[in-house]
Amino acid sequence: MVVDVALRLAVEESLAAHATSNAVFLAERLVACSPSPETKYLLATAYHAAGETHRAFAVLSPATTPKNRFLLAVCAFKLGKFKEAENALNGSQFGTDGSPNEAYAQLLLGLQIVTLKPSSTFRRFDPDVRSLSRSPVVVQALMLQPTLWVAWDNLCQLGYDEDPTTLFHEEAILLQFQQVKSSQLTRS
Repeated sequence: MVVDVALRLAVEESLAAHATSNAVFLAERLVACSPSPETKYLLATAYHAAGETHRAFAVLSPATTPKNRFLLAVCAFKLGKFKEAENALNGSQFGTDGSPNEAYAQLLLGLQIVTLKPSSTFRRFDPDVRSLSRSPVVVQALMLQPTLWVAWDNLCQLGYDEDPTTLFHEEAILLQFQQVKSSQLTRS
């Protein structure tokens, strides 16, 4: 148990210092000692940071926790496995229990149907690919996270023709900031 905690902290420290090979090695030891969804998430995070997306995908499959399902979806998306990305995102509630923000899950769900430039998970659409059918989930992402600029940028590239102040305005940003602060205080 003490070794698990020490390894976990060492992996997190290595990731924070961008020492990805060290993080991968330590996370592999951690999973060997104590396989669980949490340790697999840490190993997949280390693999992902090291650019070994295929290995992160393999470690997470099948993912059971919302946090693992989100990272699995990100990896699947980067690997061009769009159906697997969609399956990982569907049927899971994001935004609770320390899982990734629902807005990012909605954005990824909206983006998964179109082809993106290599290694650009949350970036711009290729100009020759347009899909207005997915704009409602991207709008939802922006409504959940008004500072998610890439969602607005992608909507504009899809031809979304609305007044920007309907989604991207000061009151929404301040409300989101208050919600984040409130959730941080309740976790403490």
